[in-house]
Amino acid sequence: MGLVLLGYFNFLKSKNNSQLKSSASSSSAVLSSQADWQAGTTSNITAGAGGDIVINDKVSQLENISGASITADPSANKSNPIDGDTGTSWTGNAGTPSEWMIDLSNSKLRLVDINMANVRNYSTSQYSLDGASWTTLVCGSDGTTCSSGTGPGYDFASHFLQTFRYYKFHYDGDGVNGPSLREFTIHLPSSATHTTGATQISGGDSYWGWQTFTPTYTKPTNTNIQFRFRSSTDGSNWTGWSDAQTPNSGSSLDISALVTNRTGDTDNPTYYKYLQIETTLSSTDGVSTPTLDDYSIGYHTNAAPSKPTGLTAVIGN
Repeated sequence: MGLVLLGYFNFLKSKNNSQLKSSASSSSAVLSSQADWQAGTTSNITAGAGGDIVINDKVSQLENISGASITADPSANKSNPIDGDTGTSWTGNAGTPSEWMIDLSNSKLRLVDINMANVRNYSTSQYSLDGASWTTLVCGSDGTTCSSGTGPGYDFASHFLQTFRYYKFHYDGDGVNGPSLREFTIHLPSSATHTTGATQISGGDSYWGWQTFTPTYTKPTNTNIQFRFRSSTDGSNWTGWSDAQTPNSGSSLDISALVTNRTGDTDNPTYYKYLQIETTLSSTDGVSTPTLDDYSIGYHTNAAPSKPTGLTAVIGN
C-alpha cells in the first residue's frame, strides 16, 4: 500500500484577478485566467477579462437543404417547400391520403420551422433517425411549439428542436381540399467550442492519475454546455474523446474512468499525464448563451509532500 496525495490543477476565477493555479504536492504555477482560455483553441468563443467564456455569435445558421432528397405523393411541386418562397407550396391530394417526406442524409440537432395551410384534422408530422422508427410531433412536448386556426381546415405553424434525419407530413384524406405545405426551413443551433492547449493541463513528473472535474457555469433556458476529455503521454498523441458530459455546476464529475490514466506494467507504467478538455456551448434561440466561469481538475500524484498543510492524503494505490 502506498501513500497517494491528491493535488489539483485549477482554472479558477477570483473576483478581481483571474488565475490558473497548478499545484501538485510540491509545486505551483499562476497564470491569468483570461490568458488561459486564450491559450487553447477557440471557435466562436469570447473570453472575457473577468475570466469567463461565452458564445460570440449566438445567431443560428440556416442549413442548406437544397440538395436533400424529397419524395411526395403527389410528386408535383415537391421542392416548393424548400425554395425559400412562402408564396409557393406542395399541395396534397383532395379527399385521399397524401404524404411529403424529406431525407436530410444525416442525423443532427436541428431547429425546424414548418408553415402549412388548409391542414385537416387527420394529419400528422413525424421525424425519424433511421426512416423506420417514427416519432409523432405533439404540440407542447419534445421542444415543439405550434400555432393553428380552427375548423376542419386551418393554417398551421410548427417550431421544434430535435435530432433527426427524416421528416414527413402525412394527410389521411379527410375533407375536399388537400393541405398545402408552404415552407420547411431548418436552422442549426449556434455553438461555440473551446479546447485547452495540448500541454496546458499536466500532472507533472509525479503524476499518478486523473480524478475529478468540477465546473462552475450558468446555463439559461434554450442553452446547453457539454464537456469532453482525452489524455496523452506526450501532449501530441491522444486517446479518443470521451462521451459528452454535463455535470451540474459546482459538482464534481469522476473522470478517472473517462480517460486513460496509466497503461503497462504496474512497476513501470506509462503515464498519460496530459489532459485536454473540450467545452461546447450551444444556443437555440439566437439570444441566450451559457457562461463558463471556471473549472478545476483533481488528480493523484505519487510525490511526497513538501508541506503537509492543504494536502489530502489517500491511503491506497
